[in-house]
Parts: sequence; C-alpha cells; structure tokens
Amino acid sequence: NTFELNPIIFAGLDWRYNQRANVSTDSVRAYTYNTLHLTSWLDVVGGVSYDDVEYSLGAGLLPLDERTSSLDNWSPKVGVLIDPIENLLLRASYTENVIDGRSRFNGSLEPTLVAGLNQRFTGIADVGENEVYSFGIDYKVPGWTYVGAEYANNNTKSFFTDGVREFDFDFDVLALTDDNIATSGQLSMNPIDQDVLTSYYYQVITDHLTFSNSFRYFDGSSTLDTGELLFDTEYKQLNSRLAYFLDSGFTPILQGTWIRSEERDAFFGVNGDVLRLSDSNYTLSTALAYRFPNRRGFMQVELNNLFGKKFKGTLDRFGVVDDSQNEFNVRFLTTFNF
Repeated sequence: NTFELNPIIFAGLDWRYNQRANVSTDSVRAYTYNTLHLTSWLDVVGGVSYDDVEYSLGAGLLPLDERTSSLDNWSPKVGVLIDPIENLLLRASYTENVIDGRSRFNGSLEPTLVAGLNQRFTGIADVGENEVYSFGIDYKVPGWTYVGAEYANNNTKSFFTDGVREFDFDFDVLALTDDNIATSGQLSMNPIDQDVLTSYYYQVITDHLTFSNSFRYFDGSSTLDTGELLFDTEYKQLNSRLAYFLDSGFTPILQGTWIRSEERDAFFGVNGDVLRLSDSNYTLSTALAYRFPNRRGFMQVELNNLFGKKFKGTLDRFGVVDDSQNEFNVRFLTTFNF
C-alpha cells in the first residue's frame, strides 16, 4: 500500500510512504455429524462444529493493520429428509457457520451439505458468521425424468474494522515523525441478506440423447444501521444442455447460457450517488467428455464462450459469475477413481 503527497500542492517533491503488513489467519475447526433413520420415510441429520479463528484486523480494508482479533463459536446444524410418496423427496435444513474466508481456498473436510442442502456461503469480508435456512424438493420418473428445486436464505454478519491512518510529517526534512491507525471500531453494517433459488430439469430423450435445463436466481443486499443502502445485487442464469452418449464412452456436449445481472452499489458511487450496473448476455459452449471403463472416472475438454461474449455488468462480490463465461477459453477436467 503506497501513500503519496498531493502532486499539485507539493509539486517537485518526490516522496512516498510505502506500507507493508503481514496479515494472516489462523483457524481451528472441529465437527461431528450423525444421521438417524427414524422411519422408512424420515431421516434426521444433526451436527455441530466449533471454530476458533484469529485474524488480522486490517486485511480487508485500507489502511493495512497488523493487529489481530479473534472469534470462537459453536455452530449447530440440523436437517430432515422426508419421502412422503415413492420417488418424491422433501429436504430442509438449518445451519450456522463461521466464515473463514482466507483459509477457504485450502479446502475443508467438513461436509458442505446438510440433508443435501448447501450450508457454506461466501461473505464479502474475510471473517464472519452466517445463518442459513434451506428447503428442497426432488421428483423423478426413474430412467426418464428428473426435476427439482432448492431455496436458501442466508444471513451473513461480516466483520470489518473502520480505521484511519494519521501522519505526523516534518516538511523541513521530508520525513515522518510518527504514524498510527486510529480505529473507530467495527463498521455499523447490517447482516447481508441473500436469497438463492435453483432448479433443474433432466430429460432422457433416447438411450443416447439427454436434455437438461438449470436455472439460478440470486439476490444479495445489505444496508447500514441508518437504513442507507450499501449494495443490492440480483443475478439470473439459465443453462440448457444437450449431451449424446456414444457406445465408445465419448460424449459430445452442447450448452447455451443466458445470464442477467443488476447491481446498485454505494461503495463505488461518486459524490454520494449510487453506482448502477446491469448487463445480460448469451454464450454458447461445447465439450467432449470420455468416461473411463468400470466407473473409473472421466476426462473432459471444454471450449467455453465460443464467440467471446463479454459480461461485465456486475462487481460480482459474491463470486456468482463463472469466470469461464466472461471470455473464450479452453478448460480440461479429469477425475480418476482408484
């Protein structure tokens, strides 16, 4: 992080203040889960996790601050699965979690699903807490049609520190005599409210040809305690896909995607105005997959966004936009089971 003198007032004075800070997060997590098969049509999942996180205060916002804070919490989880009639499944869950954003990229052994519903959501800060209510429904005509939908409401409390760096500067010798960070405490931001709705439809057309549709709707917003808007993001995505399964194990795939986003953001507004962004686009992608014999896995080569369509209508603070949709790219995926 670099601070420079005003080039108009202090013209000709080549002075700058370079700031470096070592910011890190140390976290420990323990968890346990259990599933009870109460009847032939009812299962209950229960669990709890414990998190102890020590994190740097100034890693998320400038100025950088090496001071640390800590968070420890017990998080309950409960879910139910109900089979009221043949081929129909109802799911519901309630979970709490500590968000440890900096270590999430290292992966986690803890299950991300409770009763088949996602319990891990991303916040806009590195550390926080969330509370998730989820519901799902699935129905199938075995070997022919599969359809379902899920809804989740996620409330996330993100921890920020509001600070201002103060300088004492001696202009006679062009040097700092003192600098410090004046911290006013946690930002007064209400919990982030996220609504996520997903649905899918999978149809077997012939012994070799399948068609599928998936839809995702996302809305995330937050305000200050005063009621002022911080941001409001709405995102929609529809995927349609054809796949043809050859006897040789190869599967050519064709996929079309429609995406639409709208965002209002006070963080990046100018002179108190709210920044408004919106965009919509269509992309076309293709792939060739191969299934290894004896269910040993698969490999797949993808050509994404064949016409190089640009999608830039959102700040995407929640990571809901797949990077592969933003420009033409080639991707290779593979898994192998021993």
